[in-house]
Amino acid sequence: MPTLNGYAALFDSISEDLGKFREILDPHCFDRVLASDVRALLNHDASRILGRTKSGTLRLTTDARGLRCAIDLPSNSLGADVLESVRRGDLSQMSFAFSIAPNGERWDLKGEQLVRTVLEVRVLQDVSIVSFPAYSATSISTASSAGARGMSEAEQAQMARNRRRLGAHGLGGDVERQAARNRRRLHEARY
Repeated sequence: MPTLNGYAALFDSISEDLGKFREILDPHCFDRVLASDVRALLNHDASRILGRTKSGTLRLTTDARGLRCAIDLPSNSLGADVLESVRRGDLSQMSFAFSIAPNGERWDLKGEQLVRTVLEVRVLQDVSIVSFPAYSATSISTASSAGARGMSEAEQAQMARNRRRLGAHGLGGDVERQAARNRRRLHEARY
């Protein structure tokens, strides 16, 4: 099965309305929990496990933008269903479940809105591919820096055959230009 890549959390970005407050994540809030045993789930459902750091099927890192994850999908019906939903764009965002360390938050009033800044996460329980995220700019996709990573050899061969066939009919330039635009969009969305 292929690997999905995305951002489960974004730094210095304000969340959706969480009821009585909104939330911002400090860029160092995950520093102490990156090495812990975390699961990748579907919609925070513990019975729908997609990967786990302990087994190496989930990898978590942080960069200037947020909490990045790579999930090696399981070779089962759940993995296939999630992959298809991500490819179709039905699932395109992520979330995370956590608890805050003692003194790991700061509360501010911004206008009339109460805002919590998470300074330190005590426990990172899971990262999840979700239908409704708290941070709308999170992302998950089949795209990776390698471009075709996650595609089977048969899929890559079929794509090459299609390019050759379309090129023979004078459509190759349009197809290649569209593919280049799509690659630029994916790159811009990731960084």
